[in-house]
Amino acid sequence: PFDHRVLAVAANNKILIWRLSVKATNIKPSVRCAQVVELPATPISQIVWDRTTSNVILAVSPNSSKIMIVDISTGEVDCFGAWTGGNVTRIVPTLDGRRFAVLYTGNVIRVYDRSTWHEERWSGLAGRAVSAVWSPAGDSLLFASEESYQLYTISFVTKNVLNEDGITEA
Repeated sequence: PFDHRVLAVAANNKILIWRLSVKATNIKPSVRCAQVVELPATPISQIVWDRTTSNVILAVSPNSSKIMIVDISTGEVDCFGAWTGGNVTRIVPTLDGRRFAVLYTGNVIRVYDRSTWHEERWSGLAGRAVSAVWSPAGDSLLFASEESYQLYTISFVTKNVLNEDGITEA
């Protein structure tokens, strides 16, 4: 996405990554030319480019409660996530990548702030969240749940903090 010459596709427990030439616009990528990164969970149901960097993909599997962080420059995979809430069904990043929501098989949504990795958790939803979308500014998450015909929203307010000089910082 940032480097429009990189294509990534998830298949079973692998991500195939192609680096395409800008000059060759009519090529068909071959599997033999792909970088293959094997992941610890299967099947991979979603991959999302990390919008805060150009070389990281976030991947999820419905059979895992963890989010896999794939560094495509090295092929290394790290995992993070919660121990409760069920398995991950979807991740939804804001347009700028500063937050992302994690939807689970249980009645839980978690939102991570990328600058601090602070996690906010909402549980007791009317069924599991099945779809979610961020507002363009990334300050509201609109979602629908499995057991309700209503739409719900979670709004985030920037807290002003006084620094040690008594000056307000956002």
